[in-house]
Amino acid sequence: MKEVEEIDIGWIGKGILKKYFWKLCKATCLVRDLRNFLVNIAGLVVEDATRFFLL
Repeated sequence: MKEVEEIDIGWIGKGILKKYFWKLCKATCLVRDLRNFLVNIAGLVVEDATRFFLL
């Protein structure tokens, strides 16, 4: 009976770990996308500013 309880706890632990692992992955992806987005905007702003000052 005790072995079964330990296995159950293991499964619950794995479930929680998997859930948080996916949340962490999604958060990481969101941060990466946001960073790429900001870098792209910064690139456009710098391009426009350069063009503005050169013309």
